[in-house]
Amino acid sequence: MKTYRSVPRSGFTLVELLVVIAIIGALIGLLLPAVQQAREAARRMQCSNNLKQIGLGLHTYLDSHQRFPPSRVRWGTSPDRITHGWCILLAPFLELGNIQDQYDFDVSFFDTVNEPISQIEIEVFACPSDPSGSQLIENDQWSATTKSMSGDYTVLAGYWDNVQVTPETANGMLHDANGKPRDVTDGLTNTICVSELGGRPDFWAGGKQQETFTKEYFKEWGVWAAPQRIFYTGYSYDGLMSPGPCPLNCANGEGIYSFHPGGAEVLMGDGSVQFLAETVPVGTVYKLIDPADGEVIPSPFN
Repeated sequence: MKTYRSVPRSGFTLVELLVVIAIIGALIGLLLPAVQQAREAARRMQCSNNLKQIGLGLHTYLDSHQRFPPSRVRWGTSPDRITHGWCILLAPFLELGNIQDQYDFDVSFFDTVNEPISQIEIEVFACPSDPSGSQLIENDQWSATTKSMSGDYTVLAGYWDNVQVTPETANGMLHDANGKPRDVTDGLTNTICVSELGGRPDFWAGGKQQETFTKEYFKEWGVWAAPQRIFYTGYSYDGLMSPGPCPLNCANGEGIYSFHPGGAEVLMGDGSVQFLAETVPVGTVYKLIDPADGEVIPSPFN
């Protein structure tokens, strides 16, 4: 009669399995922030590249017109005033000539004739870090029934603060009558002309999307095709009041706002792109926006 020996089976015990699962979970927990940081680094690089393309476009426009494009173009009087933004002026210099060819300058950007153009999502005007993504914005503040596509970059028309600088104001290098390099006596390298201002038409404050707001300019200046008149100011750190000591990334009202940790990308007048740190004083940002204050400041860029 044959006898059979029991052969031990190889395998995990329950305890061993739980240990393996715990180790895998810990590794995922360690790797996930690294993956997220890598993704954000790639998005920030794309954002920087967008602004570099815009900077090249501005200087090519300068070569053709002997001035930079104004932040807004208007002629006529209300209610029949015709108005356009700087982005459509820049389009041929961003290899978007076909966009401008279809655009009618005899009517405003929000006219039904231009609605198919203003609704186009243009990659160079959109930061990939914006969690809101590109959105259609109602043009009702222009008394129009059309909608236009949002954008994440804005011309800084100047700054205004009736508290911290007691009071003082200045126009930026692309605001209306400005626009020639000779007007930028502080030097193009030392002057911000375009910055991030993302999340429109949603209201972001203190790093959170807010439920309600009353400021119409969240729509008015959130469209890439629209004229822009952002006069920079600081905010409170919760983003709910202005002026305040927070220089950027506290509210996407009239300021600088990005979704990059630690700061925001800005385009200088010479076409270079810099990362402006959240720790820079509000007064320093004023000086960087003013093209002719005569002050030289230490570099606040990372």
